[in-house]
Amino acid sequence: MSDDFGGPCHLDQAQDASAYFRAEVAAHLTGAGVLLGVRLSNYGRLAAVTTPLPDSHADLDDAVEQGAVSAADRRRIEVALTELGYEIAPLRLLHHRYDGVTWLADDVPGAVMLSYGPHAGEATWWTRFFEHL
Repeated sequence: MSDDFGGPCHLDQAQDASAYFRAEVAAHLTGAGVLLGVRLSNYGRLAAVTTPLPDSHADLDDAVEQGAVSAADRRRIEVALTELGYEIAPLRLLHHRYDGVTWLADDVPGAVMLSYGPHAGEATWWTRFFEHL
């Protein structure tokens, strides 16, 4: 991604997380001047693109329409992720409550669920596929 955006991107491999890789493209390297985040899930070939927070926009269409992502940057991200075999998950879908079978759905005293959108603090599909567990 650093080559695609003409400057160094911050990369982070996550431990104890449902996402194994996070990248941030600094705002000054993007056409819209907004920090871009990319997460790759440990579960399947799913990717999430954030601008800058996971609940800033519903999806890339919305981010482009609102001016948070330039059309050129969107193409760069989509091409890079497609070439790597990833499917971009729309954030609006990831912010629904998680209804799968896992300890994430259990009421664990003192546990804090990192999630965004209308169900912040509860287990969501974002939590399941892209957040620290």
